[in-house]
Amino acid sequence: MVYLNYLHILFLNIIIAMIFISHGIFFLKKILRFNNAENNIYEYGLFGIISISLYSFILNFFFALADPLNLILLLFPIFFILKFIKKSFFISSAIIGLISFVIMILENSNRPDAGLYHLPYIRILNEFKIIFGLSNLHFRFGHTSILQYLAAPFNNFLFTENGILIPLAQIFSFIVLFFICEIKSKIHSNFYKLLIFLFLFNILILMNRYGEFGNDSPAHMFFFLSVIKLFSNCYIDKETQFVKILFYSLYAFLIKTFLIFAFLIPFFFLYKNKKFFTKFFITKKTLLVSTIILLWFIKNFILSGCLIYPLNITCSKSVSWSSYLNKMANPKIQEISGEAWSKDFPNRENKKILEEEYISNLDWINTWRKVHFSVVIKNLLPILLLVISLKIIKYNNLRYKDLISFKKEVSFLLILSFFTSLYWFFKFPLFRYGCSYLISLIIFIYIFSLYFNKKKFFYQKEIKFLKSIILIIFFILLLKNFKRFYLNYDQIYKDYPWPKKNSFTIENEKFSNREKKNDDDKIIYYYSTTPDGLCMYSIKAPCVYGNSNEIGEIIKKETSLNYIFFYNKILSTK
Repeated sequence: MVYLNYLHILFLNIIIAMIFISHGIFFLKKILRFNNAENNIYEYGLFGIISISLYSFILNFFFALADPLNLILLLFPIFFILKFIKKSFFISSAIIGLISFVIMILENSNRPDAGLYHLPYIRILNEFKIIFGLSNLHFRFGHTSILQYLAAPFNNFLFTENGILIPLAQIFSFIVLFFICEIKSKIHSNFYKLLIFLFLFNILILMNRYGEFGNDSPAHMFFFLSVIKLFSNCYIDKETQFVKILFYSLYAFLIKTFLIFAFLIPFFFLYKNKKFFTKFFITKKTLLVSTIILLWFIKNFILSGCLIYPLNITCSKSVSWSSYLNKMANPKIQEISGEAWSKDFPNRENKKILEEEYISNLDWINTWRKVHFSVVIKNLLPILLLVISLKIIKYNNLRYKDLISFKKEVSFLLILSFFTSLYWFFKFPLFRYGCSYLISLIIFIYIFSLYFNKKKFFYQKEIKFLKSIILIIFFILLLKNFKRFYLNYDQIYKDYPWPKKNSFTIENEKFSNREKKNDDDKIIYYYSTTPDGLCMYSIKAPCVYGNSNEIGEIIKKETSLNYIFFYNKILSTK
């Protein structure tokens, strides 16, 4: 019976991989009209991930993401793309399904963010259309990610509620296999393959654990994709290349707002291709992206009263659901608090100093250096050692033509990564925030150094050497996951062997929620009874982590035009 559980998860992973690839084919060929473009089949899957996320995001303005809508959303493109399905469709889906299965079984959800707001927000999406003032319940609901919209449709009759756990694993699988296929391809330059190798190396080393994905790792992966696409020389149609860069940058931003600088990459592409500016920039495709960004800002405003929460200058005090008078969700307070905590405020020497004063000068650097600096160095050490090794063994004899043709791109990305890394350091110096900026900086410092070499010849055996390194790392990664399987196989828990989404207890128990009612004995929201207070994927929504009594005293719930509003009582009486 246990073996059937494993086969069931593997089967669902393969089916979902087929759904992603189908959606990608439909989106690229039917919506973006790239009928003549040849695509790596795993890139179809990536665009399937992007398109499903966008569909569910838009639908949630009007509907809860529940059956039968979820099932229709996932299956509708299959009938339109039957003529594009080939043998490789099924083989690739099986490979994606297998890799995703291996990295997710017997795993945990991301701690603690999955329990705080990732999973609770998915539950809200499954039960409600968009809610006005949701951040008044908990400030983290003000800066949710597009990944929660990606996961929500997979709670349906076919996949059950555990289906929401699969998309994160498949993002990793599609991106890794996309990069591997790009390295193997004969149509790409060796310079492009070297860059692919460097970025893939970091993904396999730093972003290989399902339980650590959260919102951060997928965002950085898509940032890497937008960078890599800038160097692809296989596109006859430059518009196709530009639009792919644009969508990868868009998705990185929608996952994590801190990666907003990714949009500078498609703008640089337009700058370099000035004669195509009007042709590329004023199109239905760029209008589509602009509309999505506008809708994202509207969504943020509905949830919190801010276009980008908790960026204070983008927030309004005038709307009735504003979070300004909410002590816990006040954007000004949260903006200062978020920056202070990323600069290690809890470990400050002077315990009397307040958050605003702590970040107002550079004294925080000494506190940050004692803990977080070592974390940054530890994570950057693999790529530092790699590029140093490549310099020592003189892996820098690339074709002169390849080096020169991309010199502007290298210079731009070196400057971009330098200034974004500076911004990261002085604003939010947690490694998980600036990972892609820092890694890009190291990679492009190394690439830029190649321009000073006297010898500019390339030997094919060196690409084989890079492929061998990737295969070795990939094999080690599989062994690491099989080790986890071996050590945890006998630890039976609820929903075994799915990743734990109900609670962080050993048994993965599904705890009931307690009701918080108003003076009229109507339910306002729920709060968790788990030992750690985390809502996880609760039985009922909306579920709130924290002091429920304190929140309940200031929250008022109303319904208007079939939409739910959460007000602050003080504001709503004015």
